[in-house]
Amino acid sequence: YAFLILGILGILAYPSNKKINFIFIYLFILSIILELMHIMIPERSFQYSDLFGNSLGVIFIFTVLKFWKLK
Repeated sequence: YAFLILGILGILAYPSNKKINFIFIYLFILSIILELMHIMIPERSFQYSDLFGNSLGVIFIFTVLKFWKLK
């Protein structure tokens, strides 16, 4: 849910199309990197479900934005 909220905040903070594309690429890569970092952090574990959920939150907001701008 965190990346879903970050995506919404990114849309509200930077409404131009060029910056929104950068924000979504950044959030998508960040979600992957943060989950991969769990491999090296003690007491944390890498989980594909978390990686999928983080990525899905970013992709969902991006898709909603694209459909919303088409109207």
